[in-house]
Amino acid sequence: MSFAAVRRAECGRFGLVNRSLTVLAVVLAALLACKGKNKSPEKVLGAAPEGAHACQVSDFADCDKQCRAGHAGSCNTLGEAYEYGKGTTKSPEAATQSYQRACDLGSMPGCSNLGTMYLAGSGVGKDVPRALGLFEKACAGGRPPACFNVGVVNEKQLTPPKPKVAAEFYEKACDAKYFKACTNLGSLYLQGVGVAKNPTKARRLYKRACDGGDEVACPAANR
Repeated sequence: MSFAAVRRAECGRFGLVNRSLTVLAVVLAALLACKGKNKSPEKVLGAAPEGAHACQVSDFADCDKQCRAGHAGSCNTLGEAYEYGKGTTKSPEAATQSYQRACDLGSMPGCSNLGTMYLAGSGVGKDVPRALGLFEKACAGGRPPACFNVGVVNEKQLTPPKPKVAAEFYEKACDAKYFKACTNLGSLYLQGVGVAKNPTKARRLYKRACDGGDEVACPAANR
């Protein structure tokens, strides 16, 4: 076989290999595209299931239905209905169960409300550490009232108390315009507990709380 014939044969083999690789690449791309189309949507914690919606506390039956369907906010609303007897008989136990489901589904108000039940021992055995953990979770999830409750537990429920930690969480809640926290933080600054004593700052905090609607702070703000 001549040199030219050998070169033609080699080129033919290389061309066949290149065409095979091209076909393989096209097949793989098609398979990946199909896989992407068939991929299930990513689940998001706290997202409402398809077809479920937020209920109104005045519609107990719908709240029960939407909670059963997995709507976190409706489970929290259902808990409030049971806790306060709105549209149904009061039941702290049922309220606790609904708040637990709400929290498990990703509702931060549900976690915070569940914390209040554990703190009070309402519908469940009193458990301060469990309550604190739930408040911390809800606070980290963006609930200013829960941040306030973390402060309250650290200041008044722990032995020994942790006023420095309480001040940090009161400040966080106050900055988020939960004005009861501004009042409590003002009291710590007035007494110099957990923070350096600063009556001037205390009065500013009392005024901010009073202007924000916490009437408890108004007498101290106007002194």
